[in-house]
Amino acid sequence: MWLSERLAEHHRLDGFDCGNEHLNKWLTTSAVDSDRADITRTYVWSQSDEIVAYLSLSPHEVRRDTLPGMLSRSGPTSIPAILLAKLALRSDLRGGGLGGQLLVDALSRAVAAVEVTGGRLIVVDAIDRAAANFYEHHGFHPDPGQAPRLIMRSSVAKANLTAG
Repeated sequence: MWLSERLAEHHRLDGFDCGNEHLNKWLTTSAVDSDRADITRTYVWSQSDEIVAYLSLSPHEVRRDTLPGMLSRSGPTSIPAILLAKLALRSDLRGGGLGGQLLVDALSRAVAAVEVTGGRLIVVDAIDRAAANFYEHHGFHPDPGQAPRLIMRSSVAKANLTAG
């Protein structure tokens, strides 16, 4: 299969095509700089240094007053979170469950970060409706006041990973 590892200089960024020009361009023009600047951490699935998928995570915070219901009832004004900033799979690999596996990789890394630093939520801003449907299918819930934002409690992600 593919090696899952942190983005490095030896990875070939050209030729990656997930079907979304914004995600393709971000990988080639911003991923390395964003990682070097400690803004995101990007992880890739690769084979012979060719990238077939990638994900990026970043520390984040969510204002409690923007959250719905139970999530907004207690805690600090700013709630620590992990942002799933990017998630992309080469378009020719779609349809075989690899997107779900890539999300599991991302959630595993997010939960590991939460174990070290803390964080109540995992947050994603869906790039389009199809992406929102994907995340909802995998247990994220829309944040009604912050569309296209979706959220998952980090404790739920951890429990799902442990059970699966």
